[in-house]
Amino acid sequence: MGNLVHVQSDQFAHIQDKYAKLVVGCFVGRRPTYSYVKEVVAHTWKLKNTFTMKVYGDKMFTFEFSNEDDRKAVLDIGSFHVASQLFVVRPWKLFVEAETEELKTIPIWVLFKKLPIELWDRKGFSQVGSAIGRPLFADKPTEDRSRTSYARLCIEVDLKCKYPNH
Repeated sequence: MGNLVHVQSDQFAHIQDKYAKLVVGCFVGRRPTYSYVKEVVAHTWKLKNTFTMKVYGDKMFTFEFSNEDDRKAVLDIGSFHVASQLFVVRPWKLFVEAETEELKTIPIWVLFKKLPIELWDRKGFSQVGSAIGRPLFADKPTEDRSRTSYARLCIEVDLKCKYPNH
């Protein structure tokens, strides 16, 4: 083993600002070819504007969008399968590549039915979502309350945790 490199956490502020709007896609299994992935994501996402896709490491791609609405739409769609391989889609965060070496968390969509109106704001969604994992964001109809029969939250969950099946 090599020597450990110690770094200060504050030295990453400029990097976090630079990459905060990126979306990362990571394959759980083998990574299909660039051209095939680009074709499938373009067909799946059906975006109105252009996006830039770059290979990142062995199993990842980064996506940069020319429009914030497209970015939100992609995150709303979430993870899907490409060539029978799970393609996990999530917002970029510091050291995301370390997570992909041994996938420990995955973003999932969770529906909350009969959610009291008092909890229909960011703080309430965060409190409810925290019971399952780390809340990432709500879908557009939940955010703007155009659908109140249920709330749909994207939550990052630990793959090793045991969750209730009801």
